[in-house]
Amino acid sequence: NALNKASQGRTTIIIAHRLTTIQDADLILVFDKGHIIEQGAHKELLQIENGLYRSLAAHSDPDEEEEATYGIERKTSRTSS
Repeated sequence: NALNKASQGRTTIIIAHRLTTIQDADLILVFDKGHIIEQGAHKELLQIENGLYRSLAAHSDPDEEEEATYGIERKTSRTSS
């Protein structure tokens, strides 16, 4: 993707809400209320039981974030109209 290409060989700071934007980063910092609460690579953060990053991945829009979750089970309920 264009962001990965532009970031090659440099330090890049990205603020993102979509996990697909940051999943290839070497280091991801997860903030909550202004404090870093988790840090690591995408796959490492998905392994943290009850972690915020894992929770965000599990509750992301399946159409936008499918590849970001690497098999994390989604716990969503959908009602039909």
